[in-house]
Amino acid sequence: MKKVIVLIMFSLFIVASNAAAYDFNRQWEGYMYCSNDLAGDPPKYFKVEITKKGDFFTSLYITPTPGETCGGVLDGNKISMTCESGTFAYGEIKGKYIYIINHIPSDAATCKGTATLIE
Repeated sequence: MKKVIVLIMFSLFIVASNAAAYDFNRQWEGYMYCSNDLAGDPPKYFKVEITKKGDFFTSLYITPTPGETCGGVLDGNKISMTCESGTFAYGEIKGKYIYIINHIPSDAATCKGTATLIE
């Protein structure tokens, strides 16, 4: 039984360490596809600066809505955030990528995108 508990704890430590290892205090850029886009429309480009404080983070949009701020929380490699515009998003971190699902109530749109760490 002790071996099973040790293995579980070790696995949880690896998962938690992977999320903690990301350097969120940088700029990220990516593209979003939204449900209200017309067929063939190009994806929407975005760029944000993220500042992490413990399990929480804030993001400041550089483009397309300069100055808009969002706040969120990290739970292992999962993220959730809300923005002052009323949008909310959740996603998963894998390596240098964040896979995002975003809902924009004002546009009645749901978007899917990927953010990449700018090095």
